[in-house]
Amino acid sequence: MDISRIANAVSQASAATGAAFNNASSNASASDISGAGGAALASDVKVMTLKKAIDLQAQSAVALIQAIPQPSSNPPHLGNSIDVRA
Repeated sequence: MDISRIANAVSQASAATGAAFNNASSNASASDISGAGGAALASDVKVMTLKKAIDLQAQSAVALIQAIPQPSSNPPHLGNSIDVRA
């Protein structure tokens, strides 16, 4: 399992979520937001909060994955033969 490949996938997913959020928020005008009902506004706030929480979790996951130490490699002579005596 390649840790850097997993970290890249998580960061790409985080970037895609952020881009989708930016596109959605940039399409809303001030009149749309002020004209929205209280329930719609509350729903929008909840969705934005959820997206921010997901983004923070993705960043934390990347940090944890990058903090995993690389396993030490064995010397080249180990693992080349099998003892078949029992």
